[in-house]
Amino acid sequence: MTRIKKPLSFIAATAAIATMATVPLSHAAPESSSTPLISEVTFTSGGEKIAGRLYVPASVSAKRPAPGLVVTGAWMTVKEQMAARYAQEMAKRGFVTLIFDFRGWGESGGSRRQMENPQEKVADIGAAVAFLRTRPEVAGQRLGGLGICASSGYMVTAATQTKELQSLALVAPWLHDRKIVDATYGDAEGVAKLIKAGREAEVSYQQRKKQAFVPAASLTDKSAIMFGVPYYTDPDRGMIPAWRNEADPAFWEGWLSFDAMPPAPRLTQPFFMVHSEAAAIPQGAHQFYAAVKAPKGELWLDNVPQFDFYDRPAPIKTSSDAVAMHFRKTMMNDADKDAVQNDALNGVREFFAALEAADIPRFLKVWAEDGVQEMPYAPGAFPKRLEGRAAIEKQYGPLPTAFTGMRFPLRRLVATEEPGVVLAEYDGSIGLKSGGRYDNRYIGIFTFNADGKLAHFREYFDPYTLTNGFPGAKEAAMPNDERIRAAVVEIARAADAKDWQSIRALFADEVDFDYTSVAGGKPARLKADDIVTGWRQGLGRYRETKHNFSDIAVKIDGDKATSTFSGQATHLRDADGKAARWSCGGDYTYSFTRTPQGWKATAAKFDMKWEQGER
Repeated sequence: MTRIKKPLSFIAATAAIATMATVPLSHAAPESSSTPLISEVTFTSGGEKIAGRLYVPASVSAKRPAPGLVVTGAWMTVKEQMAARYAQEMAKRGFVTLIFDFRGWGESGGSRRQMENPQEKVADIGAAVAFLRTRPEVAGQRLGGLGICASSGYMVTAATQTKELQSLALVAPWLHDRKIVDATYGDAEGVAKLIKAGREAEVSYQQRKKQAFVPAASLTDKSAIMFGVPYYTDPDRGMIPAWRNEADPAFWEGWLSFDAMPPAPRLTQPFFMVHSEAAAIPQGAHQFYAAVKAPKGELWLDNVPQFDFYDRPAPIKTSSDAVAMHFRKTMMNDADKDAVQNDALNGVREFFAALEAADIPRFLKVWAEDGVQEMPYAPGAFPKRLEGRAAIEKQYGPLPTAFTGMRFPLRRLVATEEPGVVLAEYDGSIGLKSGGRYDNRYIGIFTFNADGKLAHFREYFDPYTLTNGFPGAKEAAMPNDERIRAAVVEIARAADAKDWQSIRALFADEVDFDYTSVAGGKPARLKADDIVTGWRQGLGRYRETKHNFSDIAVKIDGDKATSTFSGQATHLRDADGKAARWSCGGDYTYSFTRTPQGWKATAAKFDMKWEQGER
């Protein structure tokens, strides 16, 4: 199972300490160089024209070819659905990628339309591989296959029939045999009914020479092949104009009798698989993987439903990163790997050189537009993850003005066996505006994409050295719930000390204010300055006050938080030469919002339950 941790970068952390309010630099981020060239192509299979789409990375040409991939999607789909999403991602990672419509689907030829035919689809994959091999942008014999969902079975079957596929990967694979078919489609009786319906549809077609269709997917029509299934029934997901929501029910026997398991022990190509126990028939994936004898690897994601693998950004990115790494390791020759690793090593050196020069525009050029920085040991409010060049720019932008100098001498820089991945051990030393330097030691894992841009950076270090050695770090490392509790306690302290400036700093500019249980009137949205003025006047009547808060409970939801607590307050004043006391108590509810300046109170309510004495 994958458990993605959330790390801490020394550099990003120190920037956060120096200035919790950061703004992006004025210059525009450079355009991504990873946008592929997309062209429509055709080839033939079984005497029919096959419509395809070729994705060629911007850095690839006939003079500088790259490995090629054939990508196929789920059953009853067209190339514009999940196959296109993965083709785009794999092209961004440096692979020439081909997607296509199978015979009878989408823009491809074939008189029998919308018919799920496993044997024909296996043959079409073979034709696609043969076509891709002829492309001048594809490097030699380096061809791979990526199957998604149901086409995974077709892809592995094709791989046993053509040795032109050098490497294989599957995402959310649907891999069944008869036992899994029975368990999925209502035991032997349910399967028999479907086969009977399919045979009747085939007889009708042979007699009339005309197809009859049923809905492929529906939320209301129980005759649909996929009844009650999401993705295909959502216009914002799979229900796209290029896809016909129809299926020829004569397909049932061919589909249910198709067995994806026999190819497993016959595969000779390196094999990789991404799946989730929350996705479709994981038992089939486990069974297939156990039978594979070729070099193999797998990645299981937590709680990812089948359809989220089709179009949700997070599982697509995680799957694409893992699959791309597999293909790089298994389809690159030594010269390719040396070139990629040299680029990665130089990229790390440039990363630190730009920081030491305090040249943020130069530093940002090292990064991919969608680069990610993770920080596993981030304490408290320190940034745990930076996603995209814009977020990285916002975090790193203040560094040149925050410190007097930065040094990052490399102790060790090592290229790993995974192309584009480099390990670095280094020191970090920054000059503090208050004087002196802050020093620590670090290990970083750098992953560069096919364009030589930094796609992922994870940094490890001792967080205790940070919190104990950097001014303000202990406060910055305080967990958010503790920060809010501290803010509540500070409100009580500042009120008793008549420290109105500190109270004002704890509030947002406007606050939903409800102290009507004490003062009457109606709840209102007030300016924080007016609230502080009112408290100054009201509490200023008393010689001394003491507010006590207890049972401070905090609930945090993203950038919003609610704090509930009980409290009582004692107020002493002089009246006619004697000390007068007024006490009250009740329940409080304060709402907070996270801002660049920290958590600020945006709502305050006091529900007074009792009072004694004279106000």
